[in-house]
Amino acid sequence: MFETLVAFAVVLGILIFVHELGHFLLAKAFGVGVERFSLGFGPRIVGVRRGGTDYQLSAVPLGGYVKMVGEDPNEPLSAAERARSFHYKSVGRRFAIVAAGPVFNILFAVAVFWLLFVSGFPSDDCTVGWVERGSPAWEAGIRPGDRIVAVDGEEVRLWEELQKRLQEGGSRERVLTVEDTEGSRRVAVRPRRVRAHDLFGEPVERADIGIQHNTLAAVVGVTSADSPAAAAGLETGDLVTAVDGRKVDSLPELARILAERPGERRLTVRRDDRERTLVLQVPAAAAGLRGRGPQEVLEVLGLASADLFVRKVESGSPAEAAGIRAGDRLIAAGGEPLSSFADLQDMVRDKAGRPLSLVLV
Repeated sequence: MFETLVAFAVVLGILIFVHELGHFLLAKAFGVGVERFSLGFGPRIVGVRRGGTDYQLSAVPLGGYVKMVGEDPNEPLSAAERARSFHYKSVGRRFAIVAAGPVFNILFAVAVFWLLFVSGFPSDDCTVGWVERGSPAWEAGIRPGDRIVAVDGEEVRLWEELQKRLQEGGSRERVLTVEDTEGSRRVAVRPRRVRAHDLFGEPVERADIGIQHNTLAAVVGVTSADSPAAAAGLETGDLVTAVDGRKVDSLPELARILAERPGERRLTVRRDDRERTLVLQVPAAAAGLRGRGPQEVLEVLGLASADLFVRKVESGSPAEAAGIRAGDRLIAAGGEPLSSFADLQDMVRDKAGRPLSLVLV
């Protein structure tokens, strides 16, 4: 929350500065005296006086102003001050000074977008971040880290383009060209029809092969009290940030690093905003799965994504009435397996006011 407020204040401050700078520069260009250039309102906190202008930072950072000589037509002025007065300039010059603020904001926005355009910005390529176990993509051998470069022989570069091509084909079989560290291959995938919701919350059906672009953060859930993960002291909700000093950014990356070799591995874990080091014994069975899907590696260790673990049950809620408890892991809903919390949200929305069967462990 604090970071959001700071970011808001910084962005607002930049926009205010650009706006007031427009008034200031045009006033100076037309020979109008500027008594004060203030970012913020209220009492002066700090500032400096140069060339007859007090440049200051004020206490309330929700605006700003440029105070010019002779803004008030009733203000008594000497002959010398009239020559530098806003009120005694021509209508055209006064209009230009007033309009300069919003004009500078528009020019600033154009400049920012132009810089983004010429410098480029990150876009979502077709690298697979997560694959649902048992999905068409999983059965076709697609795994996290693979990059889909073509659909039916036609090149795709962006994730949005890939999704669009899959939707256009409906449920008919598609041939995907997939690249990984070992080269390129072609796989046949028949999308399934799944229920989802559009931007307006309306139910729709779409073609889906069970892949996600965004990788899951390495927030883990412990699936068994008898697992290596539990023996190491890991708890559901822990965020693994490093293994043996190597930074971990995602759940698939965590699985890949742990599968590199068996034996003792030192995990850096963040829990309750505190970091701690835990020692995990990786069995040979997990190391033998190197190159396989991250779910398989994590299962051997007694780990899974924390996405489908219940963190808290509200008092008096339908979940409490159904006997759901914090720490339970959701496996299926409405007779269909769950691969993410978003799946559960879609099913709950579809079943509003009606019973929904859940499978938990």
